[in-house]
Amino acid sequence: MGIQDIQFNREGLNSYHKLASRAVTLEQQGVWSLAAETWGAAKKAAHKEMNQAWAQARIEFCLNAATRNWKAAA
Repeated sequence: MGIQDIQFNREGLNSYHKLASRAVTLEQQGVWSLAAETWGAAKKAAHKEMNQAWAQARIEFCLNAATRNWKAAA
């Protein structure tokens, strides 16, 4: 599943928390680029400034990990 497959709707089925949870799973798997994209979607879905800031921090972390070719945690 790519980030383009995520559909937003009014019912909030793809809320910040659901997207953030998916991004965390991708981070744990070491899929850094897709995790960064998913955090970007979570940031857009977030209503709270604190959640937007957290998502931005995770985007930067994941992009750094992708650049450095980090592997998934053992």
